[in-house]
Amino acid sequence: MKSLLISLLFLFILSCSFKQNEDARIIIKGSDSMLLLTENLAQEYMKLNPGVSIYVYGGGTAAGIKSLISGEIDICTASRNLKPEETKSLAEYYGTVGLFYLVAKDALSIYVNPYNPVKYLSLDNLRKIFDCKVTDWSELV
Repeated sequence: MKSLLISLLFLFILSCSFKQNEDARIIIKGSDSMLLLTENLAQEYMKLNPGVSIYVYGGGTAAGIKSLISGEIDICTASRNLKPEETKSLAEYYGTVGLFYLVAKDALSIYVNPYNPVKYLSLDNLRKIFDCKVTDWSELV
């Protein structure tokens, strides 16, 4: 009986001394416009680091910041500057506003059909179109 107890105690101590190898898990959430880029970067990172699993989700910058503040994710992708209240919430939760890295810039290209009577669009014209102040091409000719 004594040897059985010693054996069980030995097995218990031995099992506690080994830590299972757990893969590192990183969860990223945020900007939909950065989703594809973030997924591609995550795939390449995981190829170089087989012990790391990265899960990438969209949902928008605001959703990513909310998840970061609530501690649900590790990294938030944002395609805009943080709003003052978001910065304040991050500072209150983490004690810091954290770090940010610029990984890309996006741009918008505007093409007009060659049969359109408008041959030139100024920034002011584009602003009027996107603000719905212009509703017909004839207003720009």
